[in-house]
Amino acid sequence: MALRPLYMGLHFYLPHGTASSPHAGAVAHARYMVSPKKEELVRLSDPGIHARYMAERPGSAGLFGPDPEQEPDLSQMVEIIQHHPGPVWRLIVSVTEEDARVLAEHSLDSLLQRRSWEQACRLVMPQIGAELGLADLEWAAAMHRKEGHPHIHLLFWESTPRRAIGQVSSGERRQMRRLWMRELYRPIRGPLQAEKHQVRESLRTAVKGLGEGSWGLGSALTLSPIDRRELAGRLMTLAPHLPDYGRLALAYMPATVKQEVRQTALWMLHTIPEFRDLAVRYQDLAEEMAQHQSDSQASHTSARLHALEDLVDRISPILLRHAADWDRAQGRIIREALMQGDFSAGDTPVMATLHHGLRQMVHQNPDQRQESAHRVVQAAMEASEGPVSAREQARIEEVLISVASRARANLVDGVADMAQGLFHGLLNEMAEWEQVVRFIREDRLRRRQREVMGR
Repeated sequence: MALRPLYMGLHFYLPHGTASSPHAGAVAHARYMVSPKKEELVRLSDPGIHARYMAERPGSAGLFGPDPEQEPDLSQMVEIIQHHPGPVWRLIVSVTEEDARVLAEHSLDSLLQRRSWEQACRLVMPQIGAELGLADLEWAAAMHRKEGHPHIHLLFWESTPRRAIGQVSSGERRQMRRLWMRELYRPIRGPLQAEKHQVRESLRTAVKGLGEGSWGLGSALTLSPIDRRELAGRLMTLAPHLPDYGRLALAYMPATVKQEVRQTALWMLHTIPEFRDLAVRYQDLAEEMAQHQSDSQASHTSARLHALEDLVDRISPILLRHAADWDRAQGRIIREALMQGDFSAGDTPVMATLHHGLRQMVHQNPDQRQESAHRVVQAAMEASEGPVSAREQARIEEVLISVASRARANLVDGVADMAQGLFHGLLNEMAEWEQVVRFIREDRLRRRQREVMGR
C-alpha cells in the first residue's frame, strides 16, 4: 500500500524568549498556519501562545498527556513552560486524510479520532525521550481534525533540564520520524515487514537446500545443467582458500574470498529463476516501505539496492559453508569408491576415468605413477559435473597412488604364486616320469631274467 510520507515538523524554544534560528520544520509549520493569527503565532517565540493555540484552536479535540486519566491543565502548563529554564520542543505530526482512511481499513483504530493519536503519543514519546537523552520527560498534545490532514501539535520538555541544546541532529530527527512512522503506519507496515521476513527466510531456506543430495546443488530447485555446473564451478574456486578446521566465518575470510562469495550470490539472485523472483519481491517490498519515508525516487532506488545487498549478506555465509561441505563430501565419495574398488559410485565419468588410469598405473614404477596420478585426476575433474578443489584433488591422487601400489603388489604376489604352483607341478610331474622310467627299467630287467632262466 503506497502511503504518502508522514509529515513531522520540529522546532524548539530557548529560555527567556530567545528565538531559535529558522529551519525546515519552522518553515513547514509557517506554511501550515495560513491565517494572520497563525502567522503571528509562528513569529512569536512564546511557547505559551503555542500551548493556547493547541488547546483552543477550532477543531482541536483538547489537550492530552502521558496520564490517560487526567488531561493537562492549560494555565498550569503555560506557567511552567514560560518560566522553564531549559529548551521546550514543538512537534507537529501529520498524515493525509486519505492515508488515515486507508490505515483505518486495516485496523480497529483510526487517525481521524483523538484516541488513536493519544495511544500513539504515549507509546512514541518515551522512545523519543530516550533518543534525545531527556530525563523526566513531560509533554502535552492536541489533535486537530483539519480536513485533508489530521494531525497533532505537541510540546515536550524536561522537568529538570539536563540538555541545554535545543538543536536536534539530523540523525536524531530521522530516528524520531522513524518512530512515528513505525507506530502510525503499523497496520500497513506490519504486514509488509512480515512478508519481507518470509521472503528473506524462503530465500535462505532455498539456498540451504542446495546442500541436499549426495552431490548437493539443489534437489528442491529446478537448476538447469548449465546453471548447476556454473554454480558448482563458482563455489569450488573458493575451496582452496578455505580452512580445513576451525570457524568458517565470512568475516574472517580473505578479501578475495568475500568478493567471490558475494559475486556468486549476486549471480544466483539475477540468474536462477526461483532466487530471482524472491529477490525482486523483496526489493519491491523494500521500495514500498521506502515510499512511506520519502517521495524521492532516488531514495526508492537506494532502498532497492540496500535490499539486494541485505540478501547478498544473508546468503553469502551459507554459500561459503556449502563450498567447504561440497568439496569435502565429493572428495570423500571419490576416495571411498577408489579404496573399495566400486567404480560405479558417484559421478560415472569421473570413476570411469579414474578406473582406466588406475589400470595403467598398476604396471608403472613409483616415479611414473606419481606423474600419472596427477594427470588422471585432472582428466577426471574435467569430466565431472561437480569438480573439487586442488586440495581435494591432491588427496584423491594420494589414494589413487596407494590403490595402484597395492594392486601392483597383489599382481606381483599373484604371479609369484602362479610360478611357484607351476614349479611344484613340474616337479610332481617329473617325479611321476621317474617312476614310469623306473618301472620300465625294472620291467625290462625282469624280462631279461625270465629269458635267461628259460634257456
